[in-house]
Amino acid sequence: MKLQGPSHPSVLMNAISFGSFNRQFRPVRTAFDWLSSDEAEVDMFIADPYCGFLCSAEFFQGLFGILRDIHHPDHVSQIPKDKSVYIFSGDHDPVGLSGAGVKRLVQLYEQLSIKDLEMKLYPGGRHEMLNEVNRDEVTRNVIDWLERHIS
Repeated sequence: MKLQGPSHPSVLMNAISFGSFNRQFRPVRTAFDWLSSDEAEVDMFIADPYCGFLCSAEFFQGLFGILRDIHHPDHVSQIPKDKSVYIFSGDHDPVGLSGAGVKRLVQLYEQLSIKDLEMKLYPGGRHEMLNEVNRDEVTRNVIDWLERHIS
């Protein structure tokens, strides 16, 4: 930001943040294959002018600030224990560390004594589970969970 200003698209931070996300997928067709195994969804993402752009240096500053803050013990301790939580992810989602990060989050919530906590990892699923090839299953599971928790 000091060199090129806050609104400058940051190629370096983009590479550091998102550059390795495709690494586990071979062969890769696009830079965004990590999003979904559904090629049509990836193609729609690429074609959308509001998606896939380089974020600004200021965006990354804000993102990393938020990530730092939400993991601070003072904030974590404020999570309501009586709220129902449903966490779902693909076990190939690089953002969720292929399930390892999701499991760590669940362990944290268990340590906090969240009373109603449920997790579902979808085999082979990538980052956008609602845009995956098994989106109907994922959507049905979310709706089922919601119906069980809405009185």
